Amino acid sequence: MRPAGTWAEPLGCFLWAVVRPAVPRLGWLVLGIALLSWLNLIFLEELWPHHPLAESWFAGLLLACGFGLPWLGAHTAQRVRPHLRQRCWRALWQLAACGAYAVAAMSTGLLALGLLLGLLN
Repeated sequence: MRPAGTWAEPLGCFLWAVVRPAVPRLGWLVLGIALLSWLNLIFLEELWPHHPLAESWFAGLLLACGFGLPWLGAHTAQRVRPHLRQRCWRALWQLAACGAYAVAAMSTGLLALGLLLGLLN
């Protein structure tokens, strides 16, 4: 008989086998661009000392990724739902997708409002 594992083991298998393939390619691209922009903003003085506009470029890229990531996360939650067997898990992932779309709409509105206010000042 196999010894009982922790809860992290089946969760890791679920994330690797079901959630990872459900993430669209555009999601991985946007996540990679956001990560590289964030790292470039952290190490701005070391990597870009003679480029004064580098900070605004990487901040703009990070802001653009901030528009797309919530929508792609909600789309991923919607794509995971058909791969589940039990109704309660399907309903939970559908609820998560609806909530994620609502959060994405609110965050996009707030980001757009902040961008407009920033451009007006």
